[in-house]
Amino acid sequence: MESKISIFLLTYNLCNLLVLVFFCFAACPSLGRLSFNFYATSCPAAELMVSNTVRAASSNDPTIPGKLLRLLFHDCFVEGCDASVLLQGNGTERSDPANTSLGGFSVIDSAKRVLEIICPGTVSCADIIALAARDAVAIVKFPILVFIYVFKLMFPSLFFHHHICTSVVVLTIVTMEQAGGPAFQIPTGRKDGRISNSVNVRPNIVDTSFTMDEMIKLFNSKGLSLDDLVTLSGAHTIGLAHCSAFSDRFQQDSKGKLRLVDTSLDITYAKELSKKCPAGGSSTSNTVSNDPETSFAFDNQYYGNLLAHKGLFQSDSVLLEDGRTRKQVEEFANNEERFFRSWGESFLKLTTIEVKTDNEGEIRQSCSFTN
Repeated sequence: MESKISIFLLTYNLCNLLVLVFFCFAACPSLGRLSFNFYATSCPAAELMVSNTVRAASSNDPTIPGKLLRLLFHDCFVEGCDASVLLQGNGTERSDPANTSLGGFSVIDSAKRVLEIICPGTVSCADIIALAARDAVAIVKFPILVFIYVFKLMFPSLFFHHHICTSVVVLTIVTMEQAGGPAFQIPTGRKDGRISNSVNVRPNIVDTSFTMDEMIKLFNSKGLSLDDLVTLSGAHTIGLAHCSAFSDRFQQDSKGKLRLVDTSLDITYAKELSKKCPAGGSSTSNTVSNDPETSFAFDNQYYGNLLAHKGLFQSDSVLLEDGRTRKQVEEFANNEERFFRSWGESFLKLTTIEVKTDNEGEIRQSCSFTN
């Protein structure tokens, strides 16, 4: 019975993947220039090496998944998914003030160093970013696995009977798969771009104060739909934000009394934010969690927060306030599986924005500099 269930689930997941790939090839022209298992012959361990690097970094710093996800967005929305955001130097994307708070660079560099030893000149930095962001979403479950393993070592008597041990482990794994983010394949074969210009950053990334129309216009310019906009906004279920990104939504007078500038924000939540962001929130070092409820878990809580008027940014709150997106917010808040399925589809489209292949780019030896 157990093997039959496993086979059924494998078949079901495979069918879902094939349907997803079919629709995305039609919707994403760039996808046709990439391929699944691109490194199967040239560097078979590529994806495993990236995954292990992300896992190790995340176990030491739980903020890494959110940083990697944000890094991918800022890369793909400017010049396409070509690792141009990694290039250092005056006037590069990385030097723009909008990108100075980005993180996760060291994780990408670590993965690249390992891959250059195993498969020199083979795996692009652009692919590493995409793979790392994908893996970061699913890796939020890792700390619990470590806890279960350590618990077993400390209290072996509780796991004395083999059948009990097996049941506990299987139950834990199932729970973890349900609690963590979705895991899926993405195509690879991207080349690294040679151009990185700071003037291209601001016009191509979402500002937290954007209106719905402004976000729709930007997403459409990247080949992303309104559904993609709502789905990919779910990235805010993990990660941190600086106070300056949202502090203009409320004000405190000289007596400390709070006044909402943006009345769509829950007053109790605003009070909590004001305590974490003193002095008007002008500090560039203070940060708060994007998701006040489950800050280190990739789940659908973000949408529940929106229903409770606890969207951190103005650009979050408008998803509930606007009639064009409210229904999808409500659906995702009530159905995590639906959100995860949509996330896989939209993430695939995100990672194929204006990709460079063949002679359009290169395989950098170092992710920070062109060859």
